[in-house]
Amino acid sequence: MQSLDVLHNKIVRMENFVRRNTAFFAPARENIFDECLRLMKVTRWKQEDLPALDALRQELGREGFRVSEWTDAPGTVYPVHQHDETEVRWIVRGQLRVGLPEQGQEIVLEAGDRLELDPNEMYWADVEAAQPVMYLIGIKNGHKKENDHRAPADARKGRR
Repeated sequence: MQSLDVLHNKIVRMENFVRRNTAFFAPARENIFDECLRLMKVTRWKQEDLPALDALRQELGREGFRVSEWTDAPGTVYPVHQHDETEVRWIVRGQLRVGLPEQGQEIVLEAGDRLELDPNEMYWADVEAAQPVMYLIGIKNGHKKENDHRAPADARKGRR
């Protein structure tokens, strides 16, 4: 039986292949991947230009979020956890892999992609890519707990 990491890598490669061959796979991609994005409250970046940090920060502020900027190094792992408030992760540069274990969903967010997390929604995140990821965190309601976002790299075992 294949490990979850092996299966995940195959799915990511398949998604990347489908993205590169959009014209052929457009109907299937819309049906399958869009359903996953909808369940995870993901908005993919569709503009050609990469997102501007200040523009994303201003948009989150207009929506009533308190905004902070984060950069995580390759190998960073946040095991399964939750927060009391609505949170947004908006990727500025790099990639962040996020999983929602209660929904059985997992996705790789790239520059411009946005994920909204409901209060008390369980999730995990990690940086598998060789490059760091920079993103904005938007928080609504409650107060941010500084230690909620840091976990030792060896905690990865507990995330699934």
